[in-house]
Amino acid sequence: MEATLSNSAFLKEKGDDSMEFDTNIRMKRVPFYLLVDTSGSMDGDKIKAVLAGLRSMKETIGQAGETCDKAFVSLIEFNDEAQVVVPMICIRQFQVPNLTADGCTSLVSALKTLADCYQRDIVPRTTSNQAEADYRPILVVFTDGVPTDTKSALKKALADFQSNIRDKFAARICCYAGGDASDAERAEAMAILTQITGSYKKGDGPGIVIDVSDDYTKIAKFFKCVSQSIRSSVTTAAEGKTMDSQLQKDMQEVA
Repeated sequence: MEATLSNSAFLKEKGDDSMEFDTNIRMKRVPFYLLVDTSGSMDGDKIKAVLAGLRSMKETIGQAGETCDKAFVSLIEFNDEAQVVVPMICIRQFQVPNLTADGCTSLVSALKTLADCYQRDIVPRTTSNQAEADYRPILVVFTDGVPTDTKSALKKALADFQSNIRDKFAARICCYAGGDASDAERAEAMAILTQITGSYKKGDGPGIVIDVSDDYTKIAKFFKCVSQSIRSSVTTAAEGKTMDSQLQKDMQEVA
């Protein structure tokens, strides 16, 4: 499905002095997906920090001026199952949803939903549409625990993700906030997230896993760095430059 929201250069003025998007012009977008764990263990300070981070994210990216209209976001929450809370939309129109924590942690459902959204949302580059095709999207995952899916289902979901769409993302950034998890649980969770991000390869984009288990105040810093990276990505994409190096540099500040 092709989105048609234009950037602010093509906003048209209504009679009441408000603005609306001209939907007749296809723009080149910088899309990003947020996968947020809203299982029961996220209740309390962690979910509050995530919501604060999302509010800060919109404000920070908005500081890019007119170029921020290239930034499009979709938010997927996952607990017992995954659901698209915010379909792909211009960051200016993004409203932080009221997320609540409950249930288990189905990463399998999250990855499947992400794959479905990618196929529906993203306009890939071809030889005939290079001026309108989307830039490669950015993936941001936030979770606080080991998935509760069966090991066989999780293994298949990770393998499908790696072989089908992982390398189609310009960057894969994961944040783990395990809190009171044991060393074994933390190691397992980090290993799983590393399978999502992959390792960094030049030209393929950063694959980064951040552990903020020791200090939940780092959650705010994580979202701040993500926001700054996306804002930089929007600006450099508008200038025709690569996004990889700036994302890698900004995310190193969280550790």
